[in-house]
Amino acid sequence: MILVVSPVSGFAQSATPDAATAIVDVDCGAGDSLAAALAEHGGGIIFQVSGTCMEHVSITQDDVTIDGGGEAVLDAGNAPDVPVVHVVGSRNVTLRGLTVQNAHWGILVEELSTITLENVIAQGNVTHGVEVIFSHVVATNLMSHDNGRVGLIVDRNSELRLTDSTLEANGISGLVIFSSAVGRLEGTNIIRGNGAQGITLGQGGKIFTIAAELIIEDNGSQGLSLLQGAEGQFLGGTLTVRGNSGDGIALDLASTLVLGIAEFGVPGEVTVEENGGHGISLHGGSQIAIDATMPATIRSNAGSGLFVDASHATLTGSTIEENEGPELELDFGARATIEEMTVDEIVCGDGVLVRGSVSCP
Repeated sequence: MILVVSPVSGFAQSATPDAATAIVDVDCGAGDSLAAALAEHGGGIIFQVSGTCMEHVSITQDDVTIDGGGEAVLDAGNAPDVPVVHVVGSRNVTLRGLTVQNAHWGILVEELSTITLENVIAQGNVTHGVEVIFSHVVATNLMSHDNGRVGLIVDRNSELRLTDSTLEANGISGLVIFSSAVGRLEGTNIIRGNGAQGITLGQGGKIFTIAAELIIEDNGSQGLSLLQGAEGQFLGGTLTVRGNSGDGIALDLASTLVLGIAEFGVPGEVTVEENGGHGISLHGGSQIAIDATMPATIRSNAGSGLFVDASHATLTGSTIEENEGPELELDFGARATIEEMTVDEIVCGDGVLVRGSVSCP
């Protein structure tokens, strides 16, 4: 049964709901359908959902809120090639307190939509937990896990604000930002136990944090991978990259990573440790700059602490120690500026230039 309730009076109403204030109750346990409720009512509605809804739904109206109260489940029953929730060209959509599962995507947002996700779980979907295409998403306390490919993928000029979320145990990556999309991370975010990279940035994708905490650990390949002109900027806070099977942080194909900027003065620290490859690696004309306001400790990695091949690294006041390979390995035209540091073991290849407090042997 669908009831329309006034949030002011609290009484059930049979009349058409007021667009600004109406609440529609959808009890899937009693046989109600969320898809039918969405089709019946226009925008400006809060749908309060309970039970398990065995269906997939599309949202094409503006100003729609679906609130599951922390218990409702939207289950597409393994329907092929569809998302559990498909948001198409809609503004000001909110999904709150829901689990979305068992479809091709958990949530697919596209065509200039804007959506807020609060306390949403996306699990057990064939491809991605959440995909955002040419749209804007604000996600808080998102848990996206055990999806076939990616926990959260943001692409094609989309924008993401991610806060206090966990992306784990997905088949490929926890978080992918590419094709000129931009992501800002706030609060504490955890990316762990994914099949390949923890976070992948590519094709001009960008990530930005300020005074936030990011933990990338126990992923099956690189922890943080930047490719094809990707950019990352971390201003203060903490970045921990630990226990990944490949390089902790890997840059390739003219990518850039900035860890701390003195002029902003936001304090922070970086820890890159116990990864299965190099602690940090640079290839293909990439650049990394680690400022003394956000010093890095790079230790106990299976390869070199910092490996630079035909790329440029600038480090001030950081520590590189106890790695199985050289602490600093520079190859094939690499450039490095090392200040306020002592490095015990340096290996230099052809055409390398080093300046600052260390030099090639």
